Amino acid sequence: CEGIDLWIPDDIRVEPGENVYVPVYIQDVTGWGIMAFDMEICWCGVPAGLLQYEFCDPGEVMTGSGWGAPVCGPCGPDCMSISAAGATPLEGGGVLFYLKFHVSENAKPCMCCEIRFTHINLYDPERALEVCWEDGEVCVDWCDMEGYVFNWYCDYDCGRMYRTHPIEGARMHLSACGEAVATTYTDADGHYLFECLPPLGDCDYCVEVDYCGIPGRQLITAFDASLVLQYVVCAEDLGDCAWPVASQGTVYPQRVAADVNCTGAITAYDASLILQYVVGILPAFPCPDMWVWYSRPAGGCVCSCEPVDYIGVLKGNVSGPPSVAPLAAAGETYVRLGRPRHFGGKVNVPVFVRDAEDVFSVQFQVSYAGNALEFESIVPAGLADGFTVAHKAGEDVATMAMAGSQGFSGDGRIATLSFRKKRSAPGVPRVAPRVSLQSVLFNEGTPAAVIEGGDYGEEIVKLGLGPVSPNPFAASTVINYAVPAAAHVSVAIYDVSGRLVTTLVEGDVEAGVHSTTWDGTDAAGDTVARGVYFCRMTTDRFTATEKIVLLK
Repeated sequence: CEGIDLWIPDDIRVEPGENVYVPVYIQDVTGWGIMAFDMEICWCGVPAGLLQYEFCDPGEVMTGSGWGAPVCGPCGPDCMSISAAGATPLEGGGVLFYLKFHVSENAKPCMCCEIRFTHINLYDPERALEVCWEDGEVCVDWCDMEGYVFNWYCDYDCGRMYRTHPIEGARMHLSACGEAVATTYTDADGHYLFECLPPLGDCDYCVEVDYCGIPGRQLITAFDASLVLQYVVCAEDLGDCAWPVASQGTVYPQRVAADVNCTGAITAYDASLILQYVVGILPAFPCPDMWVWYSRPAGGCVCSCEPVDYIGVLKGNVSGPPSVAPLAAAGETYVRLGRPRHFGGKVNVPVFVRDAEDVFSVQFQVSYAGNALEFESIVPAGLADGFTVAHKAGEDVATMAMAGSQGFSGDGRIATLSFRKKRSAPGVPRVAPRVSLQSVLFNEGTPAAVIEGGDYGEEIVKLGLGPVSPNPFAASTVINYAVPAAAHVSVAIYDVSGRLVTTLVEGDVEAGVHSTTWDGTDAAGDTVARGVYFCRMTTDRFTATEKIVLLK
């Protein structure tokens, strides 16, 4: 309805034997002209005697409008009539009045009593007023089972101090005496809550975490593989962060995360598995679960409703940061593609960096014209010579990761990308192949990566004429030609004696692959005789000729 809103809260929690004030709220009624009201409020009779009415008090809306206390009286065993009037209209919004109840000492955990409106009249001498209401509820509380779920990480920028990061969306299961009780999820602060739990006899409440649904892939990077390699060669001990567990003593989360195949040992093979996982070759690690959980107290079981906190270790997340974003700004490193080099049917594209500082891992993604190029390999070079690499190529995009046990700094080449040129099918115009840097991640965001000049297209196009298709032809043929940079181009047809038949292209063209069509006519538009003709392409530094056969 469209009228004046009144409501009673539905989240009131009480203990057996205590008194509780139940507020009745009203919206801001300034200007509505309410001079009096009467209403009836009832509460549930089951469980009998749960709430016992004591008295009522005015709220801030009544006292602020100069009204006296409401008149309250029972109109049944579980109902109350309330009325009030004033010399001036009600103004403001908030608590209209309070009802005080006593909660039975015999109340049991989780008993709830609905408090509802049965009728309401608001009086305005000038007009009839419509009222909208929402009923409330009072529940007997016993205890809440709550706690927090975190991911751990070592803060490398602050002296490797132990820190935590809340995990949102972890599914929490509650059981009692071996029987499932409830399921809930953690919020953005990593907090979970099971409300209104009854006391237990000889058994405990137990909470456990289900890792399903918790995002984790974006937390694992090539830098995690680098940390494993550093550990293998004794450059990193993976033991600065520790988590005390009652049943297991001290746990070292980095070492737990590094053992991604669950053999009990950390080897270079774990680094290889992490790199394969990062680029998508490996869909999951050999361990049965991605997450390993440690609780306080041990086992996640308590004899009462005490908080149960969990720390989560994600397999492969050896560094443990909450995201791939940098924890602290540490300058910028610039990355770009170099000028392509052609040899045979292949193209090599170098990758350069400048202002690099302590880079132990690189992840990047390149896109390319899949109908013209096929990705073959990435080879670490220069500054990153000796790095371990992994890649996965799709139809027009390739994802790559490199990691080493020693970092690099400075300016220079870090890798070479190798592509194979695809042959165009007869009659299909050739497309200018392009290679672009789409994303780059150094370490885990520190230093920040800046892509500059990340798109190459025309340099990959080799200056040339052809293919011509169909050839021979009867009606018309398509002539393809390519220039690596903008140039003045002439494409003309000559007969076997060298006489000019017609000019198809004469002027400046942009870099790339282009095409023109010859329909077998001369410059005057007349059809020429069947036979052999020559198509010649000319620029200021290049000339090429293709033979064409015309059939009639």
